[in-house]
Amino acid sequence: MKTAPTCRVLSALFLLLSAGCRGAKDRIICAIPESVSQEIFFTARAGMDEAAAPFGLTVEWNGPGASDPQLQIDLITQATRERRFGIVVTPVGGAAIDTALEGALSRGIPVVITRDLTSLREQPHLSFVLEDYQAGARLVLQQLQKLAGCKGTVVILGVDKYSENSVRRLDALEAELRSECPQLHVAQPVVAPFGSGYVQVAAERALAKYPDLVSFVALNARAGLGAEAAMEDRALMHHVAVIAFDPSLPLLVRLRRGWVDAIVSQDMRGMGERAVENIVADRAGKSYRRTVTLAPMVITRSNIDAAATQDWLQFNADQPS
Repeated sequence: MKTAPTCRVLSALFLLLSAGCRGAKDRIICAIPESVSQEIFFTARAGMDEAAAPFGLTVEWNGPGASDPQLQIDLITQATRERRFGIVVTPVGGAAIDTALEGALSRGIPVVITRDLTSLREQPHLSFVLEDYQAGARLVLQQLQKLAGCKGTVVILGVDKYSENSVRRLDALEAELRSECPQLHVAQPVVAPFGSGYVQVAAERALAKYPDLVSFVALNARAGLGAEAAMEDRALMHHVAVIAFDPSLPLLVRLRRGWVDAIVSQDMRGMGERAVENIVADRAGKSYRRTVTLAPMVITRSNIDAAATQDWLQFNADQPS
């Protein structure tokens, strides 16, 4: 169980005395994920709850079940109107969401953007806790080197052209594979943002088209499930590895059974913790890093039961004793 360092406890005492004069109506942090139904955001919430507890803060968790920029805008506007202690958001829209966040920042409400950069200009009370796309691409490369020796064809699945996160992952992957494994053939990526069913069909076509196919790389958990389903339906003479981004419970079950080879997992728990720490520091008038990038880890059958991996995936916060 994690415990709060002495310095955090002292900071909490300071904030209890000073928060009221800094304009916060309450001690609630408004957290708005991309989707409340994706397990990776459950882990982010656990990190936020854990970091908030020693400071007497509450995390109000609300957001769309699927990509819905307008709902995010409405929640940001409401949080601004209610003068929340801070706002943490993984945005899925563009300029309209930025405008809503500008409204919160102009009122001195700390805002933390998680995972992806936005077009917001650098300004007081704004910070970013970001995904390390290059590190994720390197982890995929390392798995391919182990499993296939950088030979054959790789198909990247689950590209969503309207998702900044998906496009950045794709760009980093293609650049890394072409730079470090030039003999590896990276096939035309499969655009399939809407679910695992279409990915499965596309993966089955790829299995028929590329006799030297060595791996599917899925840019999200849904695409990973589609690739694995395609593998189940085919009797193959050789193993085709499935490497996916973002753990989900169904994907982790398939990893344990050996049907999925590796999952690249972002440090969502760490993102949640760091977001709260930034808000606390901002409210206390203390300095903090305005842009932080957190590296992911790769989960395989060999390390899934390790204590560090289980802590990384934990959905529930450790409460201070």
